[in-house]
Amino acid sequence: MSLLIQILLAFLLALLGLLLAVILLPARFKARGVLDEERVAGFAELVWGWGLVSLRVSSPGVEATILGFALPRSLLRGRRKKTRKKKKPWGKGRSSRWLWNSRRVLFRAVARLLATLHLRGSLSGLVGTGDPAQAFWLDQVLSWLDEHLPGIHLNLGVDFIEPRFEIEGDLEARLWPVETLFAAMLLLLDRETRSAIQAAPRARSSPAPDNT
Repeated sequence: MSLLIQILLAFLLALLGLLLAVILLPARFKARGVLDEERVAGFAELVWGWGLVSLRVSSPGVEATILGFALPRSLLRGRRKKTRKKKKPWGKGRSSRWLWNSRRVLFRAVARLLATLHLRGSLSGLVGTGDPAQAFWLDQVLSWLDEHLPGIHLNLGVDFIEPRFEIEGDLEARLWPVETLFAAMLLLLDRETRSAIQAAPRARSSPAPDNT
């Protein structure tokens, strides 16, 4: 066996081991703070593999550690965002009909995935989209989540007229990625779920402006 093949096999085995570690080791997410249209205060922390890798985002900045060693802050600075083409929002009639017709399947799928996160915490505040139709669906989703997430206490009001975003609370999730991945695969194999996803209306890209 040539040296090149041995190196390639070693690389593939290392890559496979890393992939297995990612999906088999547990992860924990924790967040606490206040989010509104004018300020963001608090922190969010993600810990994977009982502390092998951790990432913490707070007002002072971003901190990350691997095997107990802190990464330089220069590696964690955000890059300049690329300009993206604007997309037209969903047609109100089509999206509303799709959400209503698929509500049972979608809620069941969301419940299965959220159950794998083992969520705990509470959220309070006021949210609104500025669109009464979208606000109606938002209110329905929040009510459903409050009933089907026993570990989460939701006290979120919906503004049906004005766009609002004022949320305060704390949230914690403990998950095994392999459990979430297995649940997602089962959902994709489910005929009703696949039919609902395929029937979703697609957002269309806006045409390029005519400068002539």
